Amino acid sequence: MLKFIRVFVCVIMATAAFGCQKSGLDFKIRFDEIQGLKAGVGIIFEASRVGSVQKVVYTSDGDYLVEAAVEPNFSNAATRDSQFYIVEDPQTAGKKAIQIVQTKSGGAVLRDVLCADRGQR
Repeated sequence: MLKFIRVFVCVIMATAAFGCQKSGLDFKIRFDEIQGLKAGVGIIFEASRVGSVQKVVYTSDGDYLVEAAVEPNFSNAATRDSQFYIVEDPQTAGKKAIQIVQTKSGGAVLRDVLCADRGQR
């Protein structure tokens, strides 16, 4: 019985530990204009949807802060060498998306960045 309780406690602790792990990459991008971008739209990298916009906020500085979330398998797409563009969503007509473009391959993955670089198109 004591062995069962120890195993049960270990399972509970392991479940709690995995439940608290960050499931992806979250960061913020500052844009001067959002061109109709809204929460829930996709983040595109190399023609694949790799994440979504979580929130769009107009700031007191007169620009927009976009909270982005990228799925764990694609977190290496958002690096310090990436540019972020607001584009027409290639997968959903009439909607916007954020496109990630790596200016050079490799690079350090963004980690808890307040504002990533946004490109101008």
